[in-house]
Amino acid sequence: FPVGINYVLLVQCIAINNRTVGKRFFHSLHLLMDMAHNGFVVCTMDYRLAPTNNVEDQVFDVKSGICWIKSNLINVLQEQFGGSLKHRDISLCIGGESAGGHLSLMAAMTMNDPKWQPSDQEYSVTDTSLDGCLDLYGVRDFTDSEEHWYKLDGGGFRNYIRHYVFQRCTLEHAEAHENLSPKLLLNRPFVELPPPIFGIHGTHDTLIPLDEAESFYAALKEGRKQWSGQSNSVNDVFVVIPYGPHGLNILANPVSFALSDAAENFLLACTRNRKRNLTVAKL
Repeated sequence: FPVGINYVLLVQCIAINNRTVGKRFFHSLHLLMDMAHNGFVVCTMDYRLAPTNNVEDQVFDVKSGICWIKSNLINVLQEQFGGSLKHRDISLCIGGESAGGHLSLMAAMTMNDPKWQPSDQEYSVTDTSLDGCLDLYGVRDFTDSEEHWYKLDGGGFRNYIRHYVFQRCTLEHAEAHENLSPKLLLNRPFVELPPPIFGIHGTHDTLIPLDEAESFYAALKEGRKQWSGQSNSVNDVFVVIPYGPHGLNILANPVSFALSDAAENFLLACTRNRKRNLTVAKL
């Protein structure tokens, strides 16, 4: 880093896109490489998988990943590029696909919430605040409060999630499903209000209903009107992709190219939304 220039490092922290299988090296590759090519610092993370672990474990893993990045990234970058950086110089955004989209939303909805904070002894920085969130066809309501999943497939995928991933049935553990449903968290007090959120969903997603996504973003829009102290100058964005299936951007195609461009523009806007008077620059 050239000495004397203040940098906002835009870090896109990507959670991978499956609950039960997968590695951080194989998902979102087009988006990740395009972001890195355009000067973003990109970090990817693994999290513990079901059925050995449940969704709560996965949320804590993502939150721990945020703390690790904030605790270690500055040292790594200074070793490679030199210069002087501080924790406040990093603008951190998060994003993910499918399961990763849900986990990213959970991270955005629970910033610095004591219930979801990693142990203070593990990291030098325990601030889990974020400046933006990319939600690519993630789950927003595990309770299926409006029966969107039931209408799609008779509740088959919902039941799979509840029994295999949650390892808890709804009647006995309804609170656990509510605590992990971003839509229901909109109606609860926030420690910090959610950052701007960019959501994408396809009309032909046969796994997660489009209606569920539309319901969440309608509720988010109404929530923004009610929350006091909201200072975002960046609006939430929800994009519906005609004929888009689940995993619509996994393969390189015109939609994935456009998605990368839109994600970059959105996240850059999120960094400029910060109250700190710093210069936004790329590596």
